[in-house]
Amino acid sequence: MSKQSKINPKSMSLLAVQGLDWCLRKAFLWFVIIMGTIFLNVFINTMPIKQTTIYLYLFQGVYLGLFTLKAVSKYKSGSDWWVFTSLVSIMEMFGLCILLMKPIQVTDASMTLIFELLLVSLALYFVGTKLSSSLFKRYLFKNVIDVEYLGLKKSTETNSDNEHSLINDIELTGYGTNAQMIMLNKNAIKPEYRAIVEITNMECEKVIAPRYYREGTAPGKPQGDIKHTFETKDTLYHLHFNFHLFGINSKFSPCYLYLIDLTVSDKQGR
Repeated sequence: MSKQSKINPKSMSLLAVQGLDWCLRKAFLWFVIIMGTIFLNVFINTMPIKQTTIYLYLFQGVYLGLFTLKAVSKYKSGSDWWVFTSLVSIMEMFGLCILLMKPIQVTDASMTLIFELLLVSLALYFVGTKLSSSLFKRYLFKNVIDVEYLGLKKSTETNSDNEHSLINDIELTGYGTNAQMIMLNKNAIKPEYRAIVEITNMECEKVIAPRYYREGTAPGKPQGDIKHTFETKDTLYHLHFNFHLFGINSKFSPCYLYLIDLTVSDKQGR
């Protein structure tokens, strides 16, 4: 087996953590969707037959629109997974439509239980999704990404010149795009993960806002009119981290998984 085809052990550990985070968030989401569909099924079937038919077609149309929009957004974003996403969306849509159309006979006590489970699923979705994402982000900050270099965490080392930072490196490399990205990837990602994790894209955003002032504010002079001028308040750098399972320069490149997006402020990073 060639070296390029071997999978880095760090790839497997990162894939396992990312997969666990993805599965948890999907489980919370689908618990809400399924309980919501069951609740709608029971609620709709308590109505007269004509109204039941109308609402069934209405919600089927909503499901069709949502899952179609999901597939189209993947295609427009240029994702390599849009075909897979479309097939999954079709299966999900048919599954929910079948669950919605199949009448479920319940008692008053069962209806109360279904409603309670719906509330529990909503709570689990909002709390669990946030907690899972937070733990995954914490894992990345501890093991994969150098947050002190990015300026997302204040360094414990005293360095008045801020020599080792993303903002300083961007200024040093100037307009040399390739040199800039090579340096950022070298410093922003911890050594063990540099072969599989990469800042694939970086977007720069200037925050420009007006500054108001009044003329003639010197002592003994009448105050003039209020005027304003435009100033750059901050510069934001949007970093898109991606995970190359088989390595950045493997024979499968460019093929990667989305990892995380981070925004670094020039003002706060200094």
